Amino acid sequence: MNEEELMEISERMGNKVHKVWMEKRRKEKGWHSPEECPIRKAERISVNASMMGMPLGKFCDNCHPCMRPYKDLPDSVKELDREYPKVFLKILNEMGFQVIKRVGYIDTDEFYKE
Repeated sequence: MNEEELMEISERMGNKVHKVWMEKRRKEKGWHSPEECPIRKAERISVNASMMGMPLGKFCDNCHPCMRPYKDLPDSVKELDREYPKVFLKILNEMGFQVIKRVGYIDTDEFYKE
């Protein structure tokens, strides 16, 4: 697997990891994006949002700036989602495993095409 393939796989896996993270937080903690906030307490400042280059203002305790589609996240946050897949794939490679793409494979993976 070359570096370009590693990056492509890491990107796709990072997207899926982020979706799973969001679904879990939404279900277990009731988190939502600031855009979905029913309360909108704009006077409170969110350090997390400002660190990620997102608009300041925290709307309620269940708002989280990363509760948005992967494609809309800043690169610094996407990199966190890509890191574990990269490490996983490198470990497989170091152990002698190969990831082989099937000939004639047609990409129908809807989770990546938001």
